[in-house]
Amino acid sequence: MTLYSPGFIHSDRVTATEEGGWANHRFDRGMITRYGISSVSHPDVDLATLTPDGARELRYARYWIPGGCGGFPWPISLAAYDWYIHSSDPRYRSWVEKLIQKLVGAVADGTTGQKTISAVQAYAAEHGNVEMAYQLLELRTDAWDRGFKLGLFAPSTINGVEYPPGHLVRVKAGLWCHKGFYRRAINIGREFHTKEAA
Repeated sequence: MTLYSPGFIHSDRVTATEEGGWANHRFDRGMITRYGISSVSHPDVDLATLTPDGARELRYARYWIPGGCGGFPWPISLAAYDWYIHSSDPRYRSWVEKLIQKLVGAVADGTTGQKTISAVQAYAAEHGNVEMAYQLLELRTDAWDRGFKLGLFAPSTINGVEYPPGHLVRVKAGLWCHKGFYRRAINIGREFHTKEAA
């Protein structure tokens, strides 16, 4: 049994609440998703038998640890972790990492390595943990806003028809998804002011 840190438990509680249980919406590029684990991003996982505890272990092993979230102070850890999860595919982590590294002036080290973690800690010490967490949320919103409006974050195939990026159908699908993101962003922002995770 994995012994999770208080920071992970707190962050994962928020993300697990946002992810909910089972979802299979035609506008969701992750397709079938259970407890934040999608069939597209994790084809090796049997979602039909996945338990909440099993999903938590996967989120920990495939998002929290590789993303270096354990080295980030609260609530920066939540902001980064939920961004990784909501991006769905672990391969997108490098995109998120590059944005974080650019914000804090870190030299890209391929992954969220010690250089990035140290740079995040130094940036947070200067600007404040909550302020940096909000900056990450704003970066995420800006980046996704552009993507949704271009239809990039909507599935390319909807009801069996293939649509290119920028097509009105994909843009509408992306905007529909974006409404859900704004709600999620507000909920996560509220968590930034809760009692600090030890």
